[in-house]
Amino acid sequence: MASLPTPFLTPAQYVELDDRAECPLEYVDGGVFEIEAGTPNHGQIQANLTAAVGIRLRKSQCTALGQAVRVRVPSGRYFHPDLSVVCGKLDLLPDKTVLNPIVVFEILSDSTADYDLGRKGILYRSIPSLKEYILVDQSRAWVQRWNRQPDSWHVDEFSGLEAALPIAALDVEIPVAEIYDRIEFDPVP
Repeated sequence: MASLPTPFLTPAQYVELDDRAECPLEYVDGGVFEIEAGTPNHGQIQANLTAAVGIRLRKSQCTALGQAVRVRVPSGRYFHPDLSVVCGKLDLLPDKTVLNPIVVFEILSDSTADYDLGRKGILYRSIPSLKEYILVDQSRAWVQRWNRQPDSWHVDEFSGLEAALPIAALDVEIPVAEIYDRIEFDPVP
């Protein structure tokens, strides 16, 4: 995540800048960060996830939203998840930022994995509506799912192309092989 050389911005200034930007920008504590260009694996996984989730939601009250859509967490930070899902009515700020995702997906990269697994994950999990936070590795067939329980979050890992990812909040299951369709992993040294 590369920081842009900008002074402290208010949320309104950030939204105006993000709406005009050529690539999505994220907002953390007054700073604005460009979302780094993805790798071919990242792009293919994102397309696979969007298709897999979207097709399973066709006859439901849920909507899959791509990376162009902003999500705000309760602390006032703004992110562009790789994919998010809202069920029922969208709760939007006047600037069209989503407040009520029930599932958020992030695809891990070498430069963002620690942040996505750590601080960013904590911030996403603070969203009252969020039921599942799902992380997808782009360098191996591995998915981590955080599932909200009544008093805590439960973490499950799904590895290997023969595994299946259950998404309880959506009442669907996606084969891990479908997420990684047409992905070629680099050989392990």
